[in-house]
Amino acid sequence: MKKENPYHHIDVEIGKRIREQRSMLGISQEKLANGCGLTFRQIQKYETGRNRVSMSRLVQIAEVIGVSLETFTAGLGENNVYEITPTQAKAAAVAGKLSKSQLKVWMRVGQELGKAA
Repeated sequence: MKKENPYHHIDVEIGKRIREQRSMLGISQEKLANGCGLTFRQIQKYETGRNRVSMSRLVQIAEVIGVSLETFTAGLGENNVYEITPTQAKAAAVAGKLSKSQLKVWMRVGQELGKAA
């Protein structure tokens, strides 16, 4: 009999997004933890969904990583649909072809353009 995942699917999804962004930007769990005043073990728990991330902590994590809060929350709706827009799909395809340093620059430019809109 398959054991059911005890963690809420939205907590797991947010943790997955934290891990993806952190990894994509070359930030270690330890560096993120230090920036948030936490242990790397706490970051591990957030990334697996084992511990729920409060909104204030999520804002702090976004600031330390250097991404917008929407990076972690986009698409988390009542229907629990995790669809991405065509623009996000194109961005993901482009991002997969960039080096880490190129990706950092590209993400910063995108954030600045988003602020200007």
